[in-house]
This record gives sequence, C-alpha cells and structure tokens, in this order.
Amino acid sequence: MANAMPAVRGRAAAAILVCADGSPPWRESVRAAILGLASLLDDPRSAIMGELPAAPQIVLPFIAQIGRRMADPAAPNGEEGTRLLRVVAAEAAPALPGLRARLQLADESENLSLFEIIGELGPKAAALKSTIIACASRNAIASSALGTLSHLRVRLSSKDRRALARAYRHGCVKGGSMDECQPFARVMSEAFSTGHSKRAH
Repeated sequence: MANAMPAVRGRAAAAILVCADGSPPWRESVRAAILGLASLLDDPRSAIMGELPAAPQIVLPFIAQIGRRMADPAAPNGEEGTRLLRVVAAEAAPALPGLRARLQLADESENLSLFEIIGELGPKAAALKSTIIACASRNAIASSALGTLSHLRVRLSSKDRRALARAYRHGCVKGGSMDECQPFARVMSEAFSTGHSKRAH
C-alpha cells in the first residue's frame, strides 16, 4: 500500500478487500484500501479498472465511481466497468450514466452484457429505454433488447416498435435466417410475457 507505483497500490488494496473477514484487526486496513482505490478510480489517467477482480467486496464500495469512469471518454478501460458491474448487477443503479455511455459505443458482445445488468436493475433503469432501442438498431440485436425492455416495465410507443421491428428484420437478414425468423409481433409478445412472468416469481 505504500509503494510508489499506483498499480501496485491498487493490487494491494484489492487483495485486502478480498481477504478481509470483517473482524476488528482488518478495519483500518480496509479503510485504507477503500480510500486508496477511490483515489485511483478518481484519476482518469489510471488504468486501475483493468486490474480489479470482479468480486462483490471489491465492486460494491465503488459502483458510482466505476460508472463515472465508464462515462468518461478520457479514462482508459471503460469496458472493464461492464465486467465488474455484472457481479453486482442488481445494485448497479448508481452507475446508470456509465451504462448509458457504454451502450452508445460498445460492441455487440459488451452490449449483451450491459443488457443483462440493466435487466437486473428493472424499472430503476427505465431512463435508458431510448438508448437501449438505439443500441438495438445499431447492432441488430432487437430480440435481446426486447427482453431487457420487458424488465424495465416501460411503455413502447409506435415509433419505438417500428425501430425495434427494423432492427429485428436487420438481425434476421444479417444472420442469413430471414425465412426462419418468427414474426416480430410474436417475438415482442413472448419477450414481454416472459419478463412479466419472471417478475411475478
């Protein structure tokens, strides 16, 4: 923790947070570790997010800071925030600005991971509706987007439905399976009925 190199201090702080068992002898070390990692996360030049293990005890104290780094184009390793937040998806609401930012520029694989996190947040992420639809249109991943939107309990306008339908057809063409694709109305109905069923249980 006293090393001059930030990356070494970050690794030491992460090790403390992973190993701490909550007993009194750990308290001062944990406090120092949290302060140390917070300082590194606040530095947009630091590549610390790529160093952090995806463990709840590491991620939970820093959800908002991780979200800010994801939203900062000057900070490196923005995509690493997605990896970290997946382990605390249901608690990730403070990172909404970062989730929105990553949806706007991530590749398809990361977008699908972001959809998983946002789906776990449910209605707390409803403000991301338009960004999710734009992402689905850009990457032709309407089916996955519909599943996420169903968990957000949002209302889809006629414009929203048309955009998603175009993205769905594009995805079918892109996958070379247009003849095998179900009608969009059926896919949307199934996605929303499945989302409602999961919430009921």
